[in-house]
Amino acid sequence: MSKAYYISSSNRVAGTSSSFVLYLNPPIMEKKRARLQWFSLANTLYNVRTGVNNSLAFTDGTGIHIVTIPAGSYSIGSLCTLLQASMTAAGAQAYTVAYDTTLLNVTISAPGIFSIFFGNAGSCAQLLGFLPANVNSATSFTGSKSVAMQLDTLYIKVGEFVSALHTSDNNVYTFVIPVNVDTGDIINYDSHNFIQDVVIGVDGVSTLTFDLYLPGNEPANLNGAEWKALLHFE
Repeated sequence: MSKAYYISSSNRVAGTSSSFVLYLNPPIMEKKRARLQWFSLANTLYNVRTGVNNSLAFTDGTGIHIVTIPAGSYSIGSLCTLLQASMTAAGAQAYTVAYDTTLLNVTISAPGIFSIFFGNAGSCAQLLGFLPANVNSATSFTGSKSVAMQLDTLYIKVGEFVSALHTSDNNVYTFVIPVNVDTGDIINYDSHNFIQDVVIGVDGVSTLTFDLYLPGNEPANLNGAEWKALLHFE
């Protein structure tokens, strides 16, 4: 006989909503497979994250200046406005940071030459559509990629299950959740979209260990939000 478990991250015994242990009472016995039936979470994921992509270093002949972007969820317009003001305040000339709504790219320009250290760790280069490589001695730089501000994927790893979801960047997870809603809206996954069945790796499950990740195997920070899911065992 199959069994379903309603999971709420708020019922954890330790950790945070993105990394925690949950006790099961009664335990799951004599079950071989688990299916993620549904999953629900408010989209509180930040597209600018401390130590990941929240800095921009540049020079215009008066030393190296570093702009630090407060962590949070930004539109491309609000991010460009913040960077323009911060670069102008830190540097020796007025900077323009503009988003092209037709070409979907960003251009950073100034009257005199300057260089940007996009290759530095923690740079916001990729968020702005630039390659993670330094650009030198020009009055204008335009990103080579279209801007995509929204995080599009959330991964779940359950320690007691056999993870079999392999990604193209050589990471392995248990389940994948598409993030296809705006910040503040509800992320909903349902097995009618696509089925995710996994093998249970132990005989008798009394605890479940959950860890949530962003692309690149970055531990997810839900910024205080809780999530709910339904697991089906058979």
